[in-house]
Amino acid sequence: MDELKKMDTEALLKHRMLKFRKIGGFQEGVPVDPIRKVNMKKKEEPITRKTPVLELEDEVEKLKEQISKAKESSSKPTELALNEMIEKLKKEIDLEYSEAVEAIGLKDRLLNLREECAKANSQDHLMHPVLMDKIEKLHDEFNKGLPTVPNYASLKYKLGMLKEFSKAKCALEKKSKGEELKLDINKKIKEVMDRPEIKEKMQALKAEVQKSGVSTSADLDEGTRESISKMKKEIQLELANALKSMDLDVEIVTAKKLIDDGLKGKVESFREETSKKIENLMNSSDLKNTIQLLKLEVAKAGKTPDVASKKKIEALEQQIRQKLATAMNSSEIKSKHEELLAEIALESNGSLKNHDLKEGTPKNDESRVEINLGANRSFI
Repeated sequence: MDELKKMDTEALLKHRMLKFRKIGGFQEGVPVDPIRKVNMKKKEEPITRKTPVLELEDEVEKLKEQISKAKESSSKPTELALNEMIEKLKKEIDLEYSEAVEAIGLKDRLLNLREECAKANSQDHLMHPVLMDKIEKLHDEFNKGLPTVPNYASLKYKLGMLKEFSKAKCALEKKSKGEELKLDINKKIKEVMDRPEIKEKMQALKAEVQKSGVSTSADLDEGTRESISKMKKEIQLELANALKSMDLDVEIVTAKKLIDDGLKGKVESFREETSKKIENLMNSSDLKNTIQLLKLEVAKAGKTPDVASKKKIEALEQQIRQKLATAMNSSEIKSKHEELLAEIALESNGSLKNHDLKEGTPKNDESRVEINLGANRSFI
């Protein structure tokens, strides 16, 4: 202190400046003196706390009201709020699961198992069956103990809300894409109907009908009906080509019923049998293990998988596809499928491909354009 008193103002300011420069903070990436580093306060991790269920219920109810109001019109803010709620619920569920694991007493085992998985993954080969067995046992034990944990009710509620809002999100996306597709289809139809050659033919046909002076289609003469039928088919083909350009699978079919009730029953029976076979295969331990491996690889790879991870994932996907294909190509399934196709072929005398080319076919057979939205372009 005595030394400072002896200094004049300028010297004192310089002394203070040098002192505080020496004390000053540190820069990221620059080595810090170990002695100083010991005394530094460690960076605090943000504390994540669960949202109380009552508070969450209020938020959920408000969002539900927004969704119900938005059903009448596509609303981007509602979609944004929905995405935020889904992300929030996912984080909440993670916290609930962490609490549940600790309550059951599986935290240490889970950490050890994670370390083993990380070690196995670092060696760049598929997971050992013993490790898979450990994972399955821990999973079963956790599921058995889950209903007994104190936070089970809140976990169940949040899982239910996540499922409900995920469905709502899918519905909103489907609605939005459906409206967009509807506009595109209407635009294409308008383009076709506004073509000069189509308009000209339509006007000529209208004039011909008016000239005939009849009031119903049944009173039209054979020549006029032939012209109408021809015009209808021409427009259908033009529309089909226009819609195909939008990656839509379009098929022109007749309104005649192709499959009787007996054949429908056989089709349903075949579907059930095929579904059961797939279900049995999905429940087999071999395929289950492969699917679990695929899930682990996908989780490990994250959003930006490297080349090695991509190859592993592709290999596992190929294995699953191969197993499913082998099951579906069984002689029994193939035989029944071929028999069913043969019966359908015999019944389907009304299809455009065969029906319209035969002699003696009624000229005024009703037909329509059918668009299969699930073939080349899907909503989801």
